[in-house]
Amino acid sequence: MCEHRHTCRAHRGAVATAGRAGAHLRRATGGAARVPAALRRCLSLPAVPLRPEDSVMAVRTCRLVSRPLLGCLVLAGITLAGGVVRAAPSQASRQGIAYRWVDENGVVHYGDHIPPQYAAQDRAVLNAQGVEVRHFDAQKSPEQAAADARERATQIKQRQHDAFLITTYTSVKDIEALRDGRLEQLKGQRTAAQQYVDSLRTRLASLQTRALTFRPYNPHTDARRMPDDLAENLVRTVNDLNVQTHNLDAKTAEETALRDQFQADIERYRALHTIHSQ
Repeated sequence: MCEHRHTCRAHRGAVATAGRAGAHLRRATGGAARVPAALRRCLSLPAVPLRPEDSVMAVRTCRLVSRPLLGCLVLAGITLAGGVVRAAPSQASRQGIAYRWVDENGVVHYGDHIPPQYAAQDRAVLNAQGVEVRHFDAQKSPEQAAADARERATQIKQRQHDAFLITTYTSVKDIEALRDGRLEQLKGQRTAAQQYVDSLRTRLASLQTRALTFRPYNPHTDARRMPDDLAENLVRTVNDLNVQTHNLDAKTAEETALRDQFQADIERYRALHTIHSQ
């Protein structure tokens, strides 16, 4: 009966063979459904129209596909996928971010990543339009970092002093009035120091006159030895005179510095007043 049906339907044999081969192909490739989507995309091939004369050959070829061969194809796909990952653009490139850095010779470079050897150099981050959106200074030596810290401290101090000038004084005359008052105080202190120095000099001259009658300042053989109290007074007076003379010089230098500071404040106040009035 089966043979009669095959005789009556000449195409039955080819159809049955194709069906069995299709089932075999489905069993052999059933594991591909468990392959990740990214890998399946790497393994996908463009669709090509199948010619009628190629159908039987395709079916026979599918019968030869075994599980070990399928494993080889999967491994080949993994290798291909790895190649695609390595060749894929970096995340910075996909986001349109670029970097600019300077090498040790001062040459400017651009790229989607900064080489490790230039990570400590002067560098910048650019957006997709090539505009700098962030900047990183080159790594500095301890001496350079200390100098920058001092510069920042100086700038902060200057801003604080500017705020003091603007909020404290209403005109240049206010600064001049304060200057004159401070200078008058220093003048009084310097006058008192000068008088004390003059008194010490007078005392020292008197002690030196008395010391001339004693040895070793008196060359006569009958001259007496200098009393201890006179020698102590001489030493003490000389030391006091040196200290007070130094203090007097310091008062004079302080007066000069005060004049210069107030003059600088006046000029700075005028500059700030001009800036705020514009």
